[in-house]
Amino acid sequence: MASLLNRQGQRIFGSHGLIARSDDSFDKENLIKHSGSDCLKVVVFGNIAASASEPELQCFFTHDNAHYHARKDDRNMTTTQGFYDDLAEHYHLIFEDWSRSIERQAGILGPLLERYTGLSALRLLDCSCGIGTQALGLAQRGHTVVASDLSRASVARAQREARRLGVEVQFHVADMRELNSVPAEGFDVVLAADNALPHLLSEVDLSRAFEQMGSKLRRGGTLAATVRDYDQLIQTRPAMQPPAFFGAAGQRRIVHQVWDWDGTEYDLHLYISFETAVGWVYKHYISRYRALLRAEISASLERAGFTGVEWLEPQATSFYQPIVVARKEPS
Repeated sequence: MASLLNRQGQRIFGSHGLIARSDDSFDKENLIKHSGSDCLKVVVFGNIAASASEPELQCFFTHDNAHYHARKDDRNMTTTQGFYDDLAEHYHLIFEDWSRSIERQAGILGPLLERYTGLSALRLLDCSCGIGTQALGLAQRGHTVVASDLSRASVARAQREARRLGVEVQFHVADMRELNSVPAEGFDVVLAADNALPHLLSEVDLSRAFEQMGSKLRRGGTLAATVRDYDQLIQTRPAMQPPAFFGAAGQRRIVHQVWDWDGTEYDLHLYISFETAVGWVYKHYISRYRALLRAEISASLERAGFTGVEWLEPQATSFYQPIVVARKEPS
């Protein structure tokens, strides 16, 4: 019998399973087989139960005698791309009702961005669009939306969802640090939502991303990003949050996250379990994040030429994460 361990070998929670990392001590014969240079195939025996994230992106839980793939941390955006490529077809499952979340988020972000720009019809670039959670809803509000993401699979899923909903959005595959492949510019707003910025593990990458976003804005345009409240989280470095349970009997879904901290960075383990006619099936995804503090983000924005940096709290906006807004220097 084993327990889920963090990087220091401490038990995160009681279980009958063991998750092995590439730098852990383990019985290779029984627990793990290498499957290529950037992937590990791990056999986990028993059940795992764990935790969650913020209200909008609650995450979760359990399985039996299953195999999963975990990408080794190479501290670059290739890992992030793989995380979202793998997750693309199941991303909607981390929401209780993704369609309702699209509508709800657009109902908050749309009026907020309209107020900050003074425009009722925006030209907007969503540079971390994923499968379209913000881009689709903002397009439904009548805004002209261009959307990009470094995950080709996520962009393909977003394109399908746009066709299904009958909304017009131009999609591109692009890393937010290299937005040259997005041909349009002069946007009123550039948006990076859903905690995308903390995937950038260095100040160099963060500054490069802000410079690229600024290059896509018109003079006086607005940058908006939503980020977890790491100023609070870094104080306790939580290893998990409670699981979220969705769906009716026979179609239950459980979502949670486990955070394995390494200084000011952590590996996020996302688990999605769902009930099927033949039993429970689960998915396990891993990505690396940096606990970006507000002062770090604000300073980086100012170095990239943005002014009027302002932080908006969830209590004031009803959005599930803090929102930072800044303006491109008008002159």
